[in-house]
Amino acid sequence: MVEQEYHDEFDLVEMEQPDKILHLFVQYTKDEFPEKVNLGIGAYRDDGGQPYVFEVVKKAEARVIAESKNKEYLAVSGL
Repeated sequence: MVEQEYHDEFDLVEMEQPDKILHLFVQYTKDEFPEKVNLGIGAYRDDGGQPYVFEVVKKAEARVIAESKNKEYLAVSGL
């Protein structure tokens, strides 16, 4: 059996595929279109850097409150 030469233990680690969300953000920052909108991260901000909440989200939140439901995530075990 032929032993592989390496400089350190990380030479044996295979490179992982790039993170798709991070890659999308990098593409967004490189895009020079002035009216672009970043929808990849999940937290949206207006031109002033303030959080932007879509109208449909506001309506859904009002509906949840009106139906007296909470907005908590389910436990790992589900319902």
